Amino acid sequence: MLVAALEGGTPSGPDAERVKAIRDAVAVNAAAALVVYEAARQEETGDQVSVADLTTAIAALLPVTQAILHDGSALAALRQWAVVTTELASD
Repeated sequence: MLVAALEGGTPSGPDAERVKAIRDAVAVNAAAALVVYEAARQEETGDQVSVADLTTAIAALLPVTQAILHDGSALAALRQWAVVTTELASD
């Protein structure tokens, strides 16, 4: 089901609701990861980051992560990552 959530398009079939739920969870987690990364960079420069700022930033990035999941880019990136890590492991 994870592959179905990442492959893009509109989920259909008997597991469509589960796939949508997985996609939603992945989108929120991806947005949060991007925000946390940026917050860590800001803290390195001495900038303060509030919880409200983080919440707003996650909400702002959610449409971006949802679009990446919907268009299939997430699965393409995952497959590319698998190739790269396999190559690195064999070196």
